[in-house]
Amino acid sequence: MRVVGLGLGTSIALGLLLLGLYALRDPAVLPAHPSSASSEQPALPAIEAANPAPADTVAATKPSALPAAVQAFFHADDLYVLFLRYRDSTQVDELYAAWRALDACRDIGTALREGKSAEALRRSAQPDGPAREDAAAQAALERMRSTHIARCQRFVELNEPGKVRQDILQRAAALGSLPAQLYLSRPPHARREPEKFAQWQAQQAQLVARALRSADPLAVWALADGPSRFVPALDYAKLQAERQQRETQLADLFPGLYAAAPASSQPLEAVVEKIGAQEALRGVLVEHATRLGYDLGPDSMGRFLHCQRRQYDNCLPGPTKVRETDFLRAAQQSGLSQAQAQQWWQADQAQRTAEQRLQAELRAMLAKALADGQFQDLGIAQTIN
Repeated sequence: MRVVGLGLGTSIALGLLLLGLYALRDPAVLPAHPSSASSEQPALPAIEAANPAPADTVAATKPSALPAAVQAFFHADDLYVLFLRYRDSTQVDELYAAWRALDACRDIGTALREGKSAEALRRSAQPDGPAREDAAAQAALERMRSTHIARCQRFVELNEPGKVRQDILQRAAALGSLPAQLYLSRPPHARREPEKFAQWQAQQAQLVARALRSADPLAVWALADGPSRFVPALDYAKLQAERQQRETQLADLFPGLYAAAPASSQPLEAVVEKIGAQEALRGVLVEHATRLGYDLGPDSMGRFLHCQRRQYDNCLPGPTKVRETDFLRAAQQSGLSQAQAQQWWQADQAQRTAEQRLQAELRAMLAKALADGQFQDLGIAQTIN
């Protein structure tokens, strides 16, 4: 639970309003230094979570029975050679390796074609992004990026990677590839084309159920990584009430800051918990795919793709966990009273407990769905209203 201000603007109110969206994506929850505060407001020390969310945890996996072409994708030294070998294949596993190689290398190849240097790319998670300020995090980033770039650098030779990828996906889907079908499945507009959207919902529910029943790590990973929609059947009114209670604690601690929230943030109030649940379920599906054999080992391209999804933040070392006594001491030294420091700590602990409880509930929901073959409670193909 790194405290980084959430990157959602200068207002602590906006950061807290989007809490449900970002709490399980990047372990940032409580803003440590709200820039909208007055000059009298103290800067607060950061708190590191003891148990990061599964979506942000990359664990090594044991060797699996994945097809040879897929294993080659995870560990090939030159992904462009692998891509050329398999791009015109008629085997779904080989086509999977080809389009995932493209997924892994597309941004790097594009940046190199645009004239970016490999050194600049090595130091930044984005072609034009900044280097990390923390030395340990920057060193870890550069180690990962160096391997990633080395495996991808020859994609500088590939033109129109988007069209090439779409063609491979369509051919793989026609051959029956579940991962390809899941990545290609895009819903019609729910309001403009309600009948087509209802038809898509029914088809998507069947497709996702097939993927879950298949126990195929590549298909389950596609559920977590692709555009599939889930709105799990949870007590969202209760989740919202709990969040509002935590926000009230912080509003009492920093009176007046909530009034500075942009008006545009208000419509999100009703959907924050559902977005957070979607993201939490994504993390549970990542766990499930890994248990089934998806390779997130330290040198796997699966790991690099997972890291790249969040600009590597979910794979970089974070601050050491802060003990309560150390936090309270530092908070008081920064200007908070003992009561205020304790209130801040309690709000953080309440958020951490809420995250863990949500993860546990969703794990249990997925386990039950797999056991009885009924997936309705997962909210497949549902929209956030």
